[in-house]
Amino acid sequence: LVDMPGEGLTVQANLTKCEAAAAYIYLKRTLPDRGMIAQAAHELMHAIQFSYDVAAKCVTDYYTTVEATAVWATNYVYPVNDWEHKYAKSYLAGGRVSTSYDDRSAPNTFRYGAYLFPLFLETRFGPTIVKDIWEKTAVYSQELYAIDSAIGAHSSSLNLEWPKFLAAIWNRDTIN
Repeated sequence: LVDMPGEGLTVQANLTKCEAAAAYIYLKRTLPDRGMIAQAAHELMHAIQFSYDVAAKCVTDYYTTVEATAVWATNYVYPVNDWEHKYAKSYLAGGRVSTSYDDRSAPNTFRYGAYLFPLFLETRFGPTIVKDIWEKTAVYSQELYAIDSAIGAHSSSLNLEWPKFLAAIWNRDTIN
């Protein structure tokens, strides 16, 4: 627990190389209890991500998936905490959702709000889909290929699931 800007930070123990490694987790000591436990789950997910030996140069090359699955972990571990809800607005605003999951020109908070996609995939395929995605990063250096391959193991594809996801997040009523 430290005095720091932001809410938390996870750093690889081996700063000179971009490979699977242990990590250090820093949490802002002044977070309220609700925020502290949510951020702890988020940062622990980052530590898990840093343990993967990925096909890309670095884990952080999976630009959106890194933050999206860390925020997803907050919801998974503490489903009624709702600390992550503040990020959904950033993802849904501005019309970017319909075009891309991995929009690198979007504001940083867009990546945090992208937890909605792993959350949707969890409703379709169960929570192990997130583990499946991260396991596919050992094979694919691009996050969309890793996601597509993980979904493919469930007899679907990113091309089939993305329109369903868009319909789910834009419709308030049940999809007919």
